[in-house]
Amino acid sequence: MENHKGLLVINKPEGVKPLSVVKTVRKIYQTKNVGHGGALDPFASGVFIILVGSYVKITNIIHELEKGYFVEICVGVVSDTFDSTGKILRTETVSLSERQVRECLKKFEGKILQRPPLLSSVKIKGKPAYSYFFKGQQVDIPVRETEVYKIDLLGVSKNRILVNVLCGKGFYVRSFANDLGLELGYCGGIVDKLCRFKVGPFLLESAIPYSELNHDTPLADLLNFRDFDQVFLDRLQISRLYSGDVSIRNFIGNKVKDRISILVNQQTHDSIGICFKRNGETKIIVF
Repeated sequence: MENHKGLLVINKPEGVKPLSVVKTVRKIYQTKNVGHGGALDPFASGVFIILVGSYVKITNIIHELEKGYFVEICVGVVSDTFDSTGKILRTETVSLSERQVRECLKKFEGKILQRPPLLSSVKIKGKPAYSYFFKGQQVDIPVRETEVYKIDLLGVSKNRILVNVLCGKGFYVRSFANDLGLELGYCGGIVDKLCRFKVGPFLLESAIPYSELNHDTPLADLLNFRDFDQVFLDRLQISRLYSGDVSIRNFIGNKVKDRISILVNQQTHDSIGICFKRNGETKIIVF
């Protein structure tokens, strides 16, 4: 089954580690060539993209896609992980108004600077930050720019805030919860519930429940998702592409807009790769 390629849009339940999902898929498809399109905290649920076979080549592309999160934040609570699974360090009485929260949320839309939490995979001195966390060591993590496209306020109740967040790569929901609590004038905030409801065109409502994964679960092709543009290539063009012909790459680049496009075999209608533009330069990944 090593020749299998494709992806799985999985609904990861709370309490399941991403690595456990990867191991399950490796066992089902009998291949070690399995990756994922962006980590999801064990306590969180929702869309978790698994890439199998040659599809692992597009891992970084999946990371770039817009993410959507449902978040329940508890203000006036600080933990060492910025979520409800960590050690509670401080609490205080909170009184929130919807108007106050709505005005404060506006400060977090657009391009913002954010400091990732210590319990994260951000590299510090060549090591992931979480390695320092588990050793009880404190290190300075530099702030990084990320982008929040939209925040929808769903509700405010006592010290709890419910929001939907649409964001780009590198956004940490747990840091957002703590920063929001501070901006509201309290000691901080923690994430109590977290569900990722989308990654680009991959939506929660069409995700496969993790408990239902089995040997009969088919791998999806990117062509199953209509949000991507398509560029059709005939047999000769595909041959030239595989041989590294620069002219065919220029031909493809002229057809691609500023978004991901799938390269499709005109005869078989199979996907053979993807193309996208970054900083004005055309990038092509062949499966």
